[in-house]
Amino acid sequence: MWYTLAGYQRLGWQLPATLVSTDILVSAEVISLMPVGEQAPLNAQLLSINGDRLATPIKVRLSNYDTDILMQQGQRWQWVVRLKPIHGLANEGGFRYQQWMFSEGIRARGYIRVHQDNRLLDDHITLRQRLLNSLEIAQLPSFRWIAALTLGYRGALEQADWQMLQRSGLAHLVAISGLHLGFVGVMSYAVLAWLFSLLGKQTINAHRLAWFISPLFVALYSALAGFSLPTLRALIAYCLIVLMMASRRYRTPAAAFLTVVVILLLVSPLSIYTASFWLSFSAVSALLLIHWRWPFNNSPLMQFVGLQVLLTLLMLPVVGWQFGILSPLSIGFNLLAIPIVMLLLVPGLLCAVLIWLVLPATGITMFSMLDAVITLLIKGLSALDTLFAEGAIRLTLPWQSWLYLLAMTLLVIIPTFRWRSGLIGLCFISMVLHGLSSFFDTRQHWQLTVLDSGQGMAVVLMRNKHAILYDVGASYSDEFDIADSVLLPFLRHHGVRQIDYLFISHMDNDHAGALPALLASEFKVPQIITSQNGCDSSLSLKWQGLHLRGLWPPTPASSLQSGENRYSCVLMLQDSAYRILLTGDIDKVAERYLADSGVDLRANVLVAPHHGSKTSSTQAFVEAISPQHVIFSSGFLNRWQHPHAQVMLRYAGNDARIHRTDLHGQISVYVEEGDIQVRRFRESGFPYWYANSQ
Repeated sequence: MWYTLAGYQRLGWQLPATLVSTDILVSAEVISLMPVGEQAPLNAQLLSINGDRLATPIKVRLSNYDTDILMQQGQRWQWVVRLKPIHGLANEGGFRYQQWMFSEGIRARGYIRVHQDNRLLDDHITLRQRLLNSLEIAQLPSFRWIAALTLGYRGALEQADWQMLQRSGLAHLVAISGLHLGFVGVMSYAVLAWLFSLLGKQTINAHRLAWFISPLFVALYSALAGFSLPTLRALIAYCLIVLMMASRRYRTPAAAFLTVVVILLLVSPLSIYTASFWLSFSAVSALLLIHWRWPFNNSPLMQFVGLQVLLTLLMLPVVGWQFGILSPLSIGFNLLAIPIVMLLLVPGLLCAVLIWLVLPATGITMFSMLDAVITLLIKGLSALDTLFAEGAIRLTLPWQSWLYLLAMTLLVIIPTFRWRSGLIGLCFISMVLHGLSSFFDTRQHWQLTVLDSGQGMAVVLMRNKHAILYDVGASYSDEFDIADSVLLPFLRHHGVRQIDYLFISHMDNDHAGALPALLASEFKVPQIITSQNGCDSSLSLKWQGLHLRGLWPPTPASSLQSGENRYSCVLMLQDSAYRILLTGDIDKVAERYLADSGVDLRANVLVAPHHGSKTSSTQAFVEAISPQHVIFSSGFLNRWQHPHAQVMLRYAGNDARIHRTDLHGQISVYVEEGDIQVRRFRESGFPYWYANSQ
């Protein structure tokens, strides 16, 4: 009941239909830290809409298209914006952006328009923003790492940084959470207890007073990190543990842990939708298990080494399931980095903040000294990462294999009992069998998937762990493109080992913009075929038992024509029983030529031309194909209103079932043994109420 009420409250305010994708005038407060002089997506609290003040501020996520205005955290602005309900791309292996926005309390997303009514209402900026600005102006070489460890701001970290952190198993060190706040709490307790003891034992109970004051320092670090959800959970947990220890109201560490978990879920019930909650829960559970099974009594150094080794081994299945990477060498990386970060950098950075508050120039000097330490640490870690790059193993295993690996790990470390060896063997065999089934798929089916790539197209044809790609989607900025965010995670999720061909229908950004990112990945693309160099009516390929035929253009396109919708590469994929037609962005002229050419266009599945535009899908073309299923690849509430209502009616009038990536997520077509099935990801793989509430 409590979770139902929490979900109802989160969905209690919905963007009115009359305000969707239309200009509205809002007043809002910026709540995201913003880099100096840069445009970046931001979170804001809406205070009023079209002059009507909101009873409760509404949290939204915005992109800024007005390059003349630069925002800072704490400022209040008047903007002209366009908003949509929260929505994210829904694909296998991809990041659940919509789930993340829901868990963060974001109610709508959109963008700030270029408009004369945009103006600053209040120039006040927060202390966090002032500190970030000072650090950025100081041009410290390790600014991005200092900002992450001090303020919880990770927007400056580069893609290469994240890749290194993922391979080395150190990503948790740059996300301020329970490890950081717990260390600050224990450290502040130790220092306070020592200071109070100097006053004399007869005057006060030094340890008890230190316990009660230490949460204040934890709260200050949490505030410095912006009271993010992980830091809030850690703060609440620390305060509860202090209360239980001071009042002696718990019997065992496990009982205290379960009490904290229950209270956390009552305070923040939607935490269960965040990966950070489950990773933290798993890590603390592993620590309790280690403490119960091996109560270390040796030196502190050996305790730390033993604890880190066992914790890493226990967390391998959880991290592997979450990120698809096994990094056994993360034990060594953590043994090196954790003492430096926790014993030197975190307390040093917090002291630098305190000095900066009183003496800004001196504080920046101390940040510079710590910057030198961080620079040396990152250089060392990067060198080790380069040396042992092959130590991180990327595995694509079904979730059952990760579950069996976790069960086997737990069985190995718990005390022996009669059936333990047999259960370990059973888990091992089950894990191997499930893993082998993902590597050696002996089924004869083939699969075509139209990915949810927004207003663009990316199609993957797969069989026997080999793939053919048809378009790769758009590139929106240096930080975001469809290849890195959608296409590559999908290929890794399915364990694709080889891309045999890449077809580019035409060179528009929404179809080919992410090509550089794909070519820079671990996948080698032996041949790229466009309407200029092979994808025309003379094309005929045999691949994995399938036949691929080019239908259009009739002759190779010129360099100018290759960028035009009309000359998109049109492919027919078929086996002995079924056909799928891929049409790119062809228009009614190309459709008329194909319909009049005498070529048999009949297909079971059609990927609709030009995302369902009114300039395509003529009646003659639709009748010539007579598809049973038609797939529209389009963006959610896109400004072109694709797919157009008249176009969908045209297909529906020919008894075609309509599938839309903007509403249904990725659309997968499975063909096997005389049967064809079309599955929608938001119904089969992501069927949750918060993901289908529009």
